[in-house]
Amino acid sequence: MREHTTVIESSNVSIAAVLPTDSAQIKPILDVYGPYPFPILGDPERIAYKQLKLKQMSKGKSLRAISSYFFSGRIRTIFPKDTEQRKVIQKAMRSQNVFQLGGTWLIDKTGEILWFHIDAEPADHAKIQTILKVLETISQE
Repeated sequence: MREHTTVIESSNVSIAAVLPTDSAQIKPILDVYGPYPFPILGDPERIAYKQLKLKQMSKGKSLRAISSYFFSGRIRTIFPKDTEQRKVIQKAMRSQNVFQLGGTWLIDKTGEILWFHIDAEPADHAKIQTILKVLETISQE
């Protein structure tokens, strides 16, 4: 997302990321993965997540997903090779709500939801090309 911030914001859209954690947990993420050209906000009580009807994976589905990642060799995509990044991810997994799934919304300045994608599983993020195509369509209307 950060690589496409200029293009996205040229469509008169602002970007903000919301994590299900507090600012004390966000700081190490920014230290290791940052900087980001948009704000990273914390929602430890998951108020926005609930209002936007984001789902949580059940423990059973989570175990199946982890097993799938493990047996397919994709487990390496969860844990980065970089030692500092891996430490941050491991700490986050121990202290944050790992069952909370995310989503992507395009919301105009009046608060109208123009488009959204709700993640069905942890790796099911909205594709940047899809977001760019939606923004192009919206800007032509």
